[in-house]
Amino acid sequence: MTKAADFREFADDCLRWAATAKDESQRDTLLEMGRVWRRTAELVEDSHILLTSDPAGLLRELRAKLN
Repeated sequence: MTKAADFREFADDCLRWAATAKDESQRDTLLEMGRVWRRTAELVEDSHILLTSDPAGLLRELRAKLN
């Protein structure tokens, strides 16, 4: 399984848990976690910067995109 697929699986888990959450706060947190995992999967798949030789630059760009 690829990293992006792992992240999508984490997102799916969060969405399933959100559906059974006992309160709104818990549900909102799980939904947000699911969104972050999905976005992370997209970044991993779509980012051409993974091929760069500048690891520090890579981390800066990924952090900026996640925010």
